[in-house]
Amino acid sequence: MFLELKAPPPWRQEFIRLNHLIEVKPDGTLPRDAPIWFRPPKYYKVLIYHSENQGSVYYENPKTEHMFLYDIQF
Repeated sequence: MFLELKAPPPWRQEFIRLNHLIEVKPDGTLPRDAPIWFRPPKYYKVLIYHSENQGSVYYENPKTEHMFLYDIQF
């Protein structure tokens, strides 16, 4: 699932906490099947699950409250 959204700080903080996300260094790659509009800028924070990452990745810009979410659904 690909999603682009703008979310207030409390929502983003709760999302990160509930999903046990950690920040990692960006490697510059995007999901292979990403749609054309899914282009998070390189300066966004990159977040993944702290354990057993299945490929889901989340991009966040705390200053603009903008996020791109790529969540693999099983």
